[in-house]
Amino acid sequence: MTEAYWDRLIEGHLDDGLSEAEQAEFTALLRDSEAARSRFWELAEVHGLARDAARIAWPDAELDDEVAQKAPPPLIISSARGLVAWFRPVGLVAAGLVLGILTTGLAWAIALPQRDSVKVLLAESFESTPPPTAGGVPIVADVWSGDFTELVEAQSGVQPASARRMLRFLRADYAGKPNPGGYISEVYRLLDVRGRRRELVEGDGVVQVSALFNAAPFAADEKYHYSLSMFALNQETATDGTTRNGSAMLDQCLASTRRSNDLLDHDSQTWQKMSAELRLPPNTDFLLLRISVAHGGRSRESQGHEKFTAHYADDVRVVFARRPLLP
Repeated sequence: MTEAYWDRLIEGHLDDGLSEAEQAEFTALLRDSEAARSRFWELAEVHGLARDAARIAWPDAELDDEVAQKAPPPLIISSARGLVAWFRPVGLVAAGLVLGILTTGLAWAIALPQRDSVKVLLAESFESTPPPTAGGVPIVADVWSGDFTELVEAQSGVQPASARRMLRFLRADYAGKPNPGGYISEVYRLLDVRGRRRELVEGDGVVQVSALFNAAPFAADEKYHYSLSMFALNQETATDGTTRNGSAMLDQCLASTRRSNDLLDHDSQTWQKMSAELRLPPNTDFLLLRISVAHGGRSRESQGHEKFTAHYADDVRVVFARRPLLP
C-alpha cells in the first residue's frame, strides 16, 4: 500500500467521505502502521485539527499550554489499546486533548462544518496527470505548464516519493520563450478557487503548499536550489496573459508567498520537503503555483539553454483551511 493511497484514506476520513469498508481499512491502517500514524498527523495536525477538536470538547477552556495540561483526563477505550503510543509523536498535551474526544473506530468529535473547512485542492503524485506542456505560465486551470519537463519512473538511482512516477526538470526554457537564457527550470499550475469565494469573505482562508524535491548524485562543487511560490490572482490577471510577465504579475497579484534557495543535498535516497502558506484575500479567483530548480552560480544572462541532468519533484500538495485572523 503506497503513501499516496494512505493520503487518500486520510483525506477521505478528514472530509467524512469514507465508506464503511474504507473506514474500517483506515482504522486498521492506523492501528497497524506507525508510518501511517505519522502521516496522519502530518496532514491533520498542521491544520490545527487537534486544537480545534479540543476547543469543541472543552469550549470554556483557554487552550494555552498551561491550561491545556489541566484538561480533563483522556478517555482511553479498552478496545483501542495502544492509542497513547499512537499519538505520542504529537506531544503529551495534544495527545491528551485528542484522546479525550475519540470514540471506537477513531471517529472524531468534530462538527461537520469544521471538517468542511479543510480541503485538499491539489494532491499531485503525477500518476495519472497528463504530461506537462512546455508553454510557459498557463492561463487555463488544472494543467501543468512551464519550461521543458517530463514525467518519468525511477531513474538515475532516484525512486519516486510515492507510487511510480515523478516530475523531472529538463531545461530552463520552453518553446518560443522570449528570453531563452537563464538558469531556472520552472513549472506552474493554475487552480480555480472561485467556488470558495463564500469561504473567503471573512479573510480567514489560508492555503498551504508543499512539494518534495530530489536529485541524482552530482558534482561536489555544483549547487542546485529548489523553490516554490504561490500567487493569489483575480480572474483577469490569471487569464489575460499578465502572469507571463513576471514583474507585471508581482504588481498585479493580490498576494503571494515564496520559499527559495534551499540547497539540494547529495543524497538521492531522501526527498527534501518545502512548504509555505498564504492567506487569501477575499477577492481571490485563482491560485498560481510555481515549483522550480535553479543551478546555483549561474545568472539570468547565462548563454544557451541550461539543462538539468536528473532533478525531480513529487507529491505536490495544496490544502485550504480556515484560520482566524490574529487579533
